[in-house]
Amino acid sequence: MYKKPKRMLFIYNTNAGQGLVRQNLPMILDLFTKGGYLVTCYPTQERGDTTDMIRLNASRFDLVTVAGGDGTLHEAINGMLAVPVEDRTPLGYIPAGSTNDFAASHDISKNMQESVKQIIEGQAVPYDIGRFDIIHSAEDAWNLQSGTEIGRKVPDIQYFSYVAAFGTFTDVSYDTPQDLKNRIGYAAYLLNGMGRLSEYRPHHLKVEADGELIEGDFQVGLILNTRQVGGFQLRMKDISLHDGLAEMILIKTSNTPFDMMALASTVMTQDLTSDLVISRKVHRITIQTVEPLAWTLDGEYGGAINTVAIKTERNALNFMVDLKSDGR
Repeated sequence: MYKKPKRMLFIYNTNAGQGLVRQNLPMILDLFTKGGYLVTCYPTQERGDTTDMIRLNASRFDLVTVAGGDGTLHEAINGMLAVPVEDRTPLGYIPAGSTNDFAASHDISKNMQESVKQIIEGQAVPYDIGRFDIIHSAEDAWNLQSGTEIGRKVPDIQYFSYVAAFGTFTDVSYDTPQDLKNRIGYAAYLLNGMGRLSEYRPHHLKVEADGELIEGDFQVGLILNTRQVGGFQLRMKDISLHDGLAEMILIKTSNTPFDMMALASTVMTQDLTSDLVISRKVHRITIQTVEPLAWTLDGEYGGAINTVAIKTERNALNFMVDLKSDGR
């Protein structure tokens, strides 16, 4: 008996990973069709068009699925949050990138066939999303005129699914060429970062975190809502993706070779008790610097900015997940 299919918008990045989506496209479409979906396909053409496609078309579909890396998903989230709340549809995600931090945090299989089945058989579950607001003032009005220090203009309001970061090594993911990522995977990030170690310097910050004032010189800053970042599993036991809170981690400046070794050890062992680390669970954070600070959002360039306001929007988007492995 004929049953009217549900409508799916399927957006895929042909450049992600090693072209895995393109190789598996017949299998993906066959499984979605067998799962009761009438699929409209769109292969991405340029940076930002995932956001535009979802913003303009999501309301006409029952489900939007994206296949690619964390950058593709980042664009999808920003597109969906530009849709009126009443018209937002759930998001499905097929990980096909170099690190796939979001997938690891949400127990989405890296096996493409299994991740498709998780979408078909899963349920729409709400998750927290980070909001990143650029606060303009007379001092940083240059950013409106000239864009950013690497020539990419960014909107005043952006969203991120799992991490907003600045400082040492945090720019490596967006500054590593795609062909290098495809050829050697996550090692590309590390090689690119090690070659530029001498370029990194500390930043003087004024931070307000849920009313607490913090000021000092910091080498690295992370606002996290994830169980994995940069390919590393986080060891914090009380991580929740649904509580409206993020983990703020600020790592102080290292001035000596000994301090640099301590910094590396702190990052690798995730020792949040170190004297070099300030760690808090927070809902709202404002960070101000004298010189523009370059940010990374989900591995994508977020802008070079003097003042940002970050908050966690609780259960802002629904994702299709397998509840048996979700860990709620």
